[in-house]
Amino acid sequence: MPESPTDARLRTAILAQLTPDEIRACVVYVASEPIAAGTTVALGRIAITLPWEGHLAFVDLDPMANWSHRCRYVGVRTGSSETVSEEAQLPPFGARKPGEPPLRWRVLYRAADVPAAVLAVPEDRQSNSTRN
Repeated sequence: MPESPTDARLRTAILAQLTPDEIRACVVYVASEPIAAGTTVALGRIAITLPWEGHLAFVDLDPMANWSHRCRYVGVRTGSSETVSEEAQLPPFGARKPGEPPLRWRVLYRAADVPAAVLAVPEDRQSNSTRN
């Protein structure tokens, strides 16, 4: 299954935020649904506000390590490569406030040397476009 234009744009915008070493070692997850303009998403100890409608990504910079370690949240504006970014130490999985619906995450990018067994959510088996 070919990569969608939206996924290709998201992947390009997010990977542009990373160093070559980070790209060679990371996994990028993206929330399945767009986030409305002005929404503040609480993710454990941090919160990120998207000033425009966009997609939220979580970049695990060391997917083979246990937590806590350096990671990043990146918001990408819909139809653009404009981003907001927030450094963090903890993953988003299960980090929502009580009563808030959970975000559903999917793998957008996985570096070639990262085994599928360490992914926090299953990778889409129909597409290999997430691999470097």
